[in-house]
Amino acid sequence: MRIGELVIGGVAIALAVFVFILTLGFPQLPDGHPGPGLFPQLLAIILAIMGLVLIGQNLSKRDLSPGGEEKAEGREEWVNILWVIGVILCYMFISEIAGFMITAVVISWVLMLRLGAARLKGFVASMAAVLFVYWLFSQVLLVPLPLGVMGY
Repeated sequence: MRIGELVIGGVAIALAVFVFILTLGFPQLPDGHPGPGLFPQLLAIILAIMGLVLIGQNLSKRDLSPGGEEKAEGREEWVNILWVIGVILCYMFISEIAGFMITAVVISWVLMLRLGAARLKGFVASMAAVLFVYWLFSQVLLVPLPLGVMGY
């Protein structure tokens, strides 16, 4: 059992309860339409469920003492987290110049390669995910995405 994961699960549940209670004060729309509190409440419920799952998984494990292999995996996880933060920062600076499509495909493909995906599968998955996100935001939600110098 890892104490840190139990703490994270507990914090997630506490945050979820706080957000849910806070959103109960949001205004309600007439005729039973969902109000502005619906989405944060749904996210709070999902966060609480994930916190419970994390706690349940850790309580079901029997005394895991940290060994050298586990420490090496933890180090690798932190490096991957730093990679994700780095590519998000790169996206912020590059997307206005290169555009959403190009930047998002390159960044997601680089992350997939970093996490061990095969080159072709990673590229196809990146293209599919970016095309879906582009369609969702630009056509369905009507959110403008950076076009870049090439116009896409």
